Amino acid sequence: MVRLLYIYLFIFISGLYPLSAQSAYIDAYIIDNRGLVDRPIKGTVTITHNKKDTIDLSTFQLEGKKLPINLSEEVPMSSQGDTIFSIFNFELPSKSAGNYILPSVTVNIGGKQYKSLPSSYTILDSNLIKLTPVPTVTISKIETPEMIFKLEALVEGPPHLYPGQRSKLIYRISYNKNVDLTYSDFPLIHNTDFIKIGDVQIKDHQNHDITYQEIIQEIEAIKPGSFSYGPSVIEGYAYVVEGTGEKIYYKNLLHTEAPTINVVVDAFPLENQPASFNGAIGTTLNAQLKMLSPPSIEIGDDIELKLTVAGPINLSDLEMPDIICQPGFSGFFQINDLPPIAQQKGSNKTFTIELKPISTFVENVPSIEISAFDPSKTNYIIWRSNPIPINITNSEYEKSISMGNQNAFLPNSSQIAEIVKKDNMDEMSIPDFVNPVLNRENLYSSWIFTYKILFFIPLGALLLLLQWNLQKQWAGKSPMKPQENSSELLSKALKEDNAIPPFERFKLIEKAIWLRLNQLETRSPETKEKALKLISDLDALQYGPRKEFDLNQILQRAKLLFDEIG
Repeated sequence: MVRLLYIYLFIFISGLYPLSAQSAYIDAYIIDNRGLVDRPIKGTVTITHNKKDTIDLSTFQLEGKKLPINLSEEVPMSSQGDTIFSIFNFELPSKSAGNYILPSVTVNIGGKQYKSLPSSYTILDSNLIKLTPVPTVTISKIETPEMIFKLEALVEGPPHLYPGQRSKLIYRISYNKNVDLTYSDFPLIHNTDFIKIGDVQIKDHQNHDITYQEIIQEIEAIKPGSFSYGPSVIEGYAYVVEGTGEKIYYKNLLHTEAPTINVVVDAFPLENQPASFNGAIGTTLNAQLKMLSPPSIEIGDDIELKLTVAGPINLSDLEMPDIICQPGFSGFFQINDLPPIAQQKGSNKTFTIELKPISTFVENVPSIEISAFDPSKTNYIIWRSNPIPINITNSEYEKSISMGNQNAFLPNSSQIAEIVKKDNMDEMSIPDFVNPVLNRENLYSSWIFTYKILFFIPLGALLLLLQWNLQKQWAGKSPMKPQENSSELLSKALKEDNAIPPFERFKLIEKAIWLRLNQLETRSPETKEKALKLISDLDALQYGPRKEFDLNQILQRAKLLFDEIG
């Protein structure tokens, strides 16, 4: 903690004096230059560098081996400069009591490798906790007095958030005696489920003999869900300062936890959600629509509109709704396929919209709708502009067409000659297919379009009659397919031949039954019912769910039915 105090003092002084020529500086040390037996050794790496130079976390090494490390915080040197101060935490395995050297830590920053200077540290026995050994004091005899040491995790804002809504995540540490922290775990601050707005803020205030320290991070919700963080933990040792300025630490390790905090982000309700809604959120919604173009225009000319919006808290993320899907635009206007030009100034955001009328039936620019969600009332706010009257006029060419004088816009022979002359072309060089020459033959119709074609109608009818007679003769000479016999079909089905699959036998039996029923003019209703029942059972076996069946029993049943039919 003392070393961190010097580091923050260095940050303050560095803001007043220019940095050295070195683009980055790295320092590695064990916290408070000491550790305890049978406990992980906690260390810190501090890097001073330009914020444009990326620190490659995968390149942290200690004695040639990868060093697992976590980013603790980043502090800017000044409000206007680009130099920042990055603090990382790491842990080493526990060691026995004694004095040790922390080797150099290497890391790549902005594509270059940097190395820290070695530093020393001491591992103390748990019965004697001092920053520097003093033979006359034994810390094990000093019990930690009753004191206040408390950690709270808070969410400042509504219990439920919506995407785009902001809130503050807060840790509050309360204590009434000096404490050096040896361990901290703040998952609420270091989460990646929300957008962080600005840097972490640290505020201290005193109330009688109790000191309160608040660590605040403003966040913006991104997606719906329920997010849990915790428990949060801090550990440390209380101490007193002797007259010599030496810290004497109390024996007991202080430990406090804050319970798990849940942050809930609800999805926007679908009930009564307007089609123009695209994520804007706020308690108010104000807008103004102006037409920058003159009110009288021709078809195809651009109309430029300026829409100014104020009220949503997520104004920087606000996008223009797709107005082509709103009533009165489709089929009457052509919308620029590029997104509208957006510009934010203070609490207002302006959109420049370009569209073209494509119909003379257009009398005004239709109403444009935008909407936002009010989280305090859990309903939607809708704003609609008033229609803007416009006067669409036809072009000169369309006026001429409507008056039947479209030839006024076609070039005459003198204008064509002038064009040819201007392009250095010879009038005679124009090919004939561009301007073909007509002759006397073009004045007469072809014989196909005269009365001579009527003589071919009887000939065509005679050919059709001849074709019909020939087809009739060929049909009489074609061999007749012998009619199938029901007894032959049944015999084939009952034949003991393993080559015939069971379902093929069923089809033969069905066909034989239908033929036999059609061949007999007189049959009793009972016999017909039995025949239809057998056909139904065979269909169920073929096309229904597959199940076990006795083939011989089915064949015997068919044979008995045929004997009964006769």
